[in-house]
Amino acid sequence: MHKTFLNANCARLGSISCENYQRGGRGMVVVAEEHFLDDPQSNTTPLAYAPSESPLMREINVHFEAKENSWLQTYDPLTQFIMVVVRLDQGTSAYLADRLSLSSADPITQVVPNPFFDRHG
Repeated sequence: MHKTFLNANCARLGSISCENYQRGGRGMVVVAEEHFLDDPQSNTTPLAYAPSESPLMREINVHFEAKENSWLQTYDPLTQFIMVVVRLDQGTSAYLADRLSLSSADPITQVVPNPFFDRHG
């Protein structure tokens, strides 16, 4: 289901990641699994961007292993992005993906607000 969501939203995820990288540096796009369980192909699922030094990233990072931390340091923000799914059990699953051509994607001007992430400031 996570990969279905990733494939259906690759251009959107890549656009959000690239734009936020330009504003705030390296980070990951974060999505709560509960928001796409019913429709993993939905392109309206709320997303958040967690810069590497943010409180949200510090909270998520406790679940990471060396592989995910390495991705954060070495991914190419112009051609790749990292998506982190916060699972229902509060664990995380991370995916390193190549961006699709954004020519067919609507421009993304900001991350959609998500009450789930508001508490992480």
